[in-house]
Amino acid sequence: KSNLIATCSMITATSPGVPPPPELPAIQKGFSNILKDYFQDSAVRRQLLFATPDPNDLCNTEFSFSSIIALHYLDKEGIQPETVGEQVQLGQATFTPMTTNSGGYRKLDDRGFQVMIGYSDFDQFALRVSLSTILAGEVPVDDLSDYGVLIGVSDPFSNDLLLTPENVRSRQGNLIPGVIVQAHMLNYLLGTALGDRRVINVLPDWIATGWIIRFSLLGAGLSAVTQRASFWSLTLGIAILSLYGLCFGLFILGWWVPWIPAVIGLTIGSSSLWTYRKFGRRL
Repeated sequence: KSNLIATCSMITATSPGVPPPPELPAIQKGFSNILKDYFQDSAVRRQLLFATPDPNDLCNTEFSFSSIIALHYLDKEGIQPETVGEQVQLGQATFTPMTTNSGGYRKLDDRGFQVMIGYSDFDQFALRVSLSTILAGEVPVDDLSDYGVLIGVSDPFSNDLLLTPENVRSRQGNLIPGVIVQAHMLNYLLGTALGDRRVINVLPDWIATGWIIRFSLLGAGLSAVTQRASFWSLTLGIAILSLYGLCFGLFILGWWVPWIPAVIGLTIGSSSLWTYRKFGRRL
């Protein structure tokens, strides 16, 4: 059927890839490769929308699995993607590809068209149904005609288990099936395209650098106007908490700004000047 989308896996440094079913056309297959932050905690924070496969790759499609499903769904709503410079306009969403130093990343492998993933409460946008329930007729297939149905393995002992930022924050360490991560990716694309969610943007490199420098100078300024060590420590703590609140508020508005580098700059700028004022003049 024309609404059936199959997956394949592109060649990577650690995998030879997995080919798609040969009988399907290119518009009915998408690669399922997942981007992990290996240099941090291996959590999945980014997703590929498009990528150019190797000429010898058996997974010869430029679209990711979540992207091709979203495009099929949105096409029925009269929404097609448009290219505007380096950006992609999809309905009410404008996606900008991540670069090597986007946001808090440094020397990121930015091949392909990468964007951040906006995770949501899974139970609020998806229904998890077992295959046995479907086969038993407990969920009428006709009721799923307006939904994107993802079929995958959720066995806790499978090798397709991933770590998300929510697991990292809650320190649960629980891994979730890859099919659920794909559902989050699809939900994010559809939600932003239909105007129900905000696109997560990252600051351009020069603005991010200026952001960090600004808070480094702010830290130095705090040391310049405080005399007592206890008051300086309190002021610095309030500044760090305020910075966290600012970053969190901007994230809700759709902007991911570097918090940890700014905190480091704030702390070093403040501590350096405070140390100089108290001890440097005695040398």
